[in-house]
Amino acid sequence: MSELIHPSASTTSPISAVLWNICCIMGLGQFMLGQHAKGATIFVFSYLIAGVSAGFAIPIIWIVVGMDAYAIASKLQQGRSVGQWEFF
Repeated sequence: MSELIHPSASTTSPISAVLWNICCIMGLGQFMLGQHAKGATIFVFSYLIAGVSAGFAIPIIWIVVGMDAYAIASKLQQGRSVGQWEFF
């Protein structure tokens, strides 16, 4: 069963969640939103996939992870709870 993250647990805005992922470390936006296991998993797998693809997958990963962070942060900002592993 997935533990829920309640809106009061996260004060990260949707834009800052995207920027944390793009400018700093992939998965950091999810981690800052309270999705710690998901953020750590994204961090590990994004670098593995980037290594296997010789870096060609990085723009795609940035887009998908950024869209996910934005969607989750928006839900939290709207007052909705989200699951630890919820996507989009």
